[in-house]
Amino acid sequence: MGLLAAGAALVSPLHTRADSHEIFVHPGESIQAAVDRARPGDTVKVLAGTYNQQVNITTDDITLKGEGADDTVIMPPSSGGAKSGTAVAGNCDAAEGQTGICVAIPPISEGGTVNGVVEGVTVKSLSVTGFAGAGLFLFGTDGAKVEDVQAQSDGFYGIFFDSSTNGVVRHNTTSGNNEAGIYYGDSPDADAWITDNTSRNNLGSGIFFRDSKEGHIGGNKVQGNCEGIFVLNTGYGQGLANTSDVTVSDNDADKNNAGCVGREGRPSLSGMGILVAGASNTTVVDNSVEGNNAGTNATLGTAGVILFSTTFLGGTDESNNSVSDNHLDDNSTDLFWDGKGSGNHFSDNECDTSTPSGLC
Repeated sequence: MGLLAAGAALVSPLHTRADSHEIFVHPGESIQAAVDRARPGDTVKVLAGTYNQQVNITTDDITLKGEGADDTVIMPPSSGGAKSGTAVAGNCDAAEGQTGICVAIPPISEGGTVNGVVEGVTVKSLSVTGFAGAGLFLFGTDGAKVEDVQAQSDGFYGIFFDSSTNGVVRHNTTSGNNEAGIYYGDSPDADAWITDNTSRNNLGSGIFFRDSKEGHIGGNKVQGNCEGIFVLNTGYGQGLANTSDVTVSDNDADKNNAGCVGREGRPSLSGMGILVAGASNTTVVDNSVEGNNAGTNATLGTAGVILFSTTFLGGTDESNNSVSDNHLDDNSTDLFWDGKGSGNHFSDNECDTSTPSGLC
């Protein structure tokens, strides 16, 4: 995905207006029409019901709020159909296919640049399901929040942040998506908070943090994915951020044993609890990691916690990472390190097996 355009400044969200108000959307009405009417500080309240629509948000500091993930459901327009790939006036469609909720300034395309920053948008208390592309796609945002959302059975990602800073992703459930449940990537000044989410049974990572700097990944439950939590520095030479300064703490990463076929030249992955690849200054602490075992699935490797280099992708060796005070049990190997890089530290982990030996 694209880079932050030269000179694009990410600044603090706008202040709420004194006369801000709620705009209500009833079943059968257009969410987009309400969003287009909204001004900074307004809340678009989508009442309980199923809405076969796409939504594009370009206005700063508005809230799109449902009545709960079980009550307000956004699905593909009937003319497109679930997972049909049909684009229906979605700003993000060109980048990822048919998208449920898009927060970005168009035009947006694969490898594109940020044309303008959308500040302070919140999406909460609703479901987005069955879209051919991403459930939620946030591109070039500052201070965006996604809370209490259920994103499931989407063709690519459940919740997707790209080229964004100060994003908050918390109290969400992502499941059954064909890529990562939660993705935050290509963000040189991410300062992302990904906390207290449940991400399970996705054909990719439960949580994928890629080519971005500063991330806080804590208190999440990731189960039944191909990889639980994946912190990746690709080094693809696209001018993206080197992944660094990430904290992965207090997560449950259990039985992430689905089989993911390698796509776009990537290796097949399975049976990985927490994976740190080519990243630096990453702290993995106080996590519970159990039952990660690829079984008969093809995979690059399998273990509870894994540190390895991405030089084979054109990336870097892992360096100055700390793995400590984690509980690891019943994994194919509890701890795995390929021995590359420098300054990597393992201490006080409760585990039985490691490669090389002596890491427990």
